[in-house]
Amino acid sequence: MATKETLPTISQLREWITSGTENPKRFAYPQEAVEPTLGMLDYAHFCCDSNIEIVTEKCRAMSFTYDRQYYYQLLTGRYFRVDAEQKVQGSWRNLRELWTQVELRLTFARQISKVIFTETTVWETINEYVQRKRVSYTSCKFGAIVGYTGSQKSACFNELIRREEAGTIIRMEAPPIPSLSEFIHKLSDILGSAKSDGRAERRDFIRKHFKVPRRTLIVDNIQRCLCRSVKNGSYQPIFEFLLELQEDTGCTIIISWTPDADKFEEALKSAFFEQFIGRIGGEREILRLEEFTNDEDIRRFCGTFKVEPADIEELMPRLRTLVQEKGRVRPLIQALQAGHRLANAANKPYRAIHLRTYLAD
Repeated sequence: MATKETLPTISQLREWITSGTENPKRFAYPQEAVEPTLGMLDYAHFCCDSNIEIVTEKCRAMSFTYDRQYYYQLLTGRYFRVDAEQKVQGSWRNLRELWTQVELRLTFARQISKVIFTETTVWETINEYVQRKRVSYTSCKFGAIVGYTGSQKSACFNELIRREEAGTIIRMEAPPIPSLSEFIHKLSDILGSAKSDGRAERRDFIRKHFKVPRRTLIVDNIQRCLCRSVKNGSYQPIFEFLLELQEDTGCTIIISWTPDADKFEEALKSAFFEQFIGRIGGEREILRLEEFTNDEDIRRFCGTFKVEPADIEELMPRLRTLVQEKGRVRPLIQALQAGHRLANAANKPYRAIHLRTYLAD
């Protein structure tokens, strides 16, 4: 039975089927087949647990009678071939017909699973900051964003990724220990490096990915990468790697940490980090988010859940206390979701009483 290891990532398959004459086994995917094939692979990963058997069964339920071998060859880049007369073997028209039906299921599945995203002032600030760091002519392609847990950083980073072409913005959580080997291994895995690749091959794979214009790396919780074993913080292999990566590729790198990372904040004052802060553009270029969600963003979150404006103002004092609890914006979202469920259960418009009922329990 096919497993997740059997199927490539979308970036790996894209590179393989668009490699042209560099493709050594005479596989040739016509242009009309590229996006449908990548879409089918996306469907396999997102809706079928990366399992060829499940893909085959679900497509058969849509009245497509192709066997397991067809989907395996298609999604591993081995279906369309060039014969002795240089003609492409395989029907891209049949594939387009299949993808037309599958795309509807994939779109619906994504809509069902999607967490509601609210365009808050925090989003506007982070988006403007990151985009400014990504323009080709900027001299400071490093950025730094500082915010407490629950300050919307991760949600905004994920939304940045969602709005870009796949692979353009890469986000990774820093590994739990300050190991350069582990950092390179984790980042190259995210990018789709072969599991058999050694460290040198993985470094080259990372460089090749980020050489493409506007490619951006976001490293969340960068404070974990601080090496504290050497006096004065003069040995920082992960930060040196990031400096080298940006210098070699011209990519944008955004690092993020929490204000309560006291040892990291102190380390930033050392001589080693002086050049790092300089690459950001100086202390004034570090984006420090507000400690608590402001009233305007509270209103926007409530608006996402269709709370009446008058009810929002009535509830505002209580809502302000929610965002000052541990987790900050998360208790607010939890309360709004719970109130929404109560309103739906009663088949009533969402009103203040539903939120009060939840908060009173």
